[in-house]
Amino acid sequence: MNNSGKARITVGALAITIIVLIGLLVHSLIQMAESKDQIGDLKEQVYTFGSQVGEMQASRDFRDGKLRLYVIEGERPFERYSGTNDGPFEVWFPANDRIYVGHFGYAVEVMVSAYNDRMRYMQRHPTKFLNTTNTIER
Repeated sequence: MNNSGKARITVGALAITIIVLIGLLVHSLIQMAESKDQIGDLKEQVYTFGSQVGEMQASRDFRDGKLRLYVIEGERPFERYSGTNDGPFEVWFPANDRIYVGHFGYAVEVMVSAYNDRMRYMQRHPTKFLNTTNTIER
């Protein structure tokens, strides 16, 4: 299989992972939204969960040698490369469908912000994040 095929499979798997995680978030939100008294807590939990997803995804991408930033623009069911770069980073559009409104849209915004912050930090301080293994040497 060529590198292009592997990249497409990887991007597809990452997109599915994000969609599944957002689905889990939606499930949690529906369960929690039954009481209006929990709205503040709900927003805090969406922020926490979205941040964790963004940071984990950025760490995984960085360790896989991918320098990316996400920009929310338009609606699309899957993430897609924009065709542009921002310095050393490829600019990507995250999965962002019209179903992501209210807390759901907020979750995508939080994930993108956390992802981009983590990716920029890791790019500036790579030695803090690249562990020596049998395939990576410092």
